[in-house]
Amino acid sequence: MSLKVLILGASGYLGGELAEILSLQHEVYCLVRSEAAFQKANLKAPLSKIIYDHEVDKHFFDFALNLVVDYGRSGNSDLENTNVNYPYQILAKANVRTVINFSTALPSEVSEYARTKKILELKLESLCLEKNIQLLNLHLQHFYGPSAPESNFITYLIKKLVTGETLELTDGEQKRDFLYVDDVIASIQLLLEKSKTLKPCEIIEIGSGEAIRVRELVELIAKLSHSKSKLNFGSIPRRKSEPDELVADTSRLKEIGWCPQINLHQGINSCIKFHLDI
Repeated sequence: MSLKVLILGASGYLGGELAEILSLQHEVYCLVRSEAAFQKANLKAPLSKIIYDHEVDKHFFDFALNLVVDYGRSGNSDLENTNVNYPYQILAKANVRTVINFSTALPSEVSEYARTKKILELKLESLCLEKNIQLLNLHLQHFYGPSAPESNFITYLIKKLVTGETLELTDGEQKRDFLYVDDVIASIQLLLEKSKTLKPCEIIEIGSGEAIRVRELVELIAKLSHSKSKLNFGSIPRRKSEPDELVADTSRLKEIGWCPQINLHQGINSCIKFHLDI
């Protein structure tokens, strides 16, 4: 069954991947702020449609997917406006049955990015209760894929390691959950299909369900890429309040029929091959 899907943040990596795949089966609308923003966006989903901010309330959507995000890595970021105010204003006026909000598994105290994403979760809970809209808040672990930007942790590691650059790293003892982008997309496709069997408001964790020490991850990428890089573990401190372990509880996803298909070795090899071929 074809659905009408609104995507906020389709110019980002995951948003673009989702728009491209979902538009093969559904009627996908990619939100942009203006004509100028559209020209800069470089949207990669040719089958999707473009919709501007002022047109959102003129349509009904089965789903609105919020992937708008600023990680705060640039000096001029306005995280409160980008991560909270803008998506909230759009979703407050949208006519939609289900909102899927892409949030983070990080605790709010880890960073300003995490704090603003948690604020939006709470605001959307109130909004969707008031408007009788289903809300799925996704606690997303670290995802990666071949064409992910250099700001993506695994992409950053691969680019440094394949060129033999020295890496300055934390002790690497923290454990993290890494999920290949195709498995993220498969989980979203299933949520679209099964949404009517889910609760009116749910938090759903998305990840592989397995954690690996960051040190082991770096060493794995170095081994698979035959890197000559020097790995200086412990040369930089960890972030304050950073958890020792983050791993998704995937039991809810598995209840509705999902399980990851690409293991870490396969995913890393695919990414390394991509970067060696370009």
